[in-house]
Amino acid sequence: MTLKKNIKKNLLSYTNEWKKLTETKDIDSIIKYMNSGFSFYITRKEYNIIQANQPEYVHYYFAIKDKEFKILIIDNKADEAGDHTHVFEKSLSNEIQDLSLNLMGSKDVTISMEEALNRSFRWNLFSYNWLKAMSEKKYYKDHTIPLIINPIKDLENIFKNTSESYAYHFFGLKENNTNNDDDQYSINSMDNYMIDLIVTNVTSIHNTDNEDDSANDNSCIGGGCAVTIHNEKKHSLFPKE
Repeated sequence: MTLKKNIKKNLLSYTNEWKKLTETKDIDSIIKYMNSGFSFYITRKEYNIIQANQPEYVHYYFAIKDKEFKILIIDNKADEAGDHTHVFEKSLSNEIQDLSLNLMGSKDVTISMEEALNRSFRWNLFSYNWLKAMSEKKYYKDHTIPLIINPIKDLENIFKNTSESYAYHFFGLKENNTNNDDDQYSINSMDNYMIDLIVTNVTSIHNTDNEDDSANDNSCIGGGCAVTIHNEKKHSLFPKE
């Protein structure tokens, strides 16, 4: 087996471990993995490697390696080409270096600091309830979260506009207002929230270009989204059926 094929095989084994766990519907174990730390980060050096490919999006795959929750990061062009030379493997951590709350927020933020904190608060308070609601859906496998896609702009806003060395990512729950005209829509229903990756540094908070705490049917195009149905040609590390 060639080195490239061996690398892909190993990476797929990690994303498939995540898939196996979600299929058990063991919400306690899933939450334990996803809340094993507060955040993960991309360094400026890693960003420069990603940016050299001139991608439009960054793909964040959920994985399990040696019983530890991992995020596998690859740009969309490398993913589609099946080039796994630069796949960055991240663990969740509770340590955040050089982050000062009193410096957060600027006129250039895509969401307000208050909204970012609201989304993070929702995740910390309701992530179990949200995942449980997803597991109770009839077509549960279509609601698991093996991949989140964010626009490269999230990272550009930090590394191009500041001198910061890290872009921190943390989970949130944002309101999905796609069906807010529906009689069945309720802000109290877990069905009406979706997972979010908020990207931040010491000077500004960025997420997926959704200013108003809403999502739409085109959120994968203009902003970010959790992907449950994959395109095999574009998502080379998506768990296999």
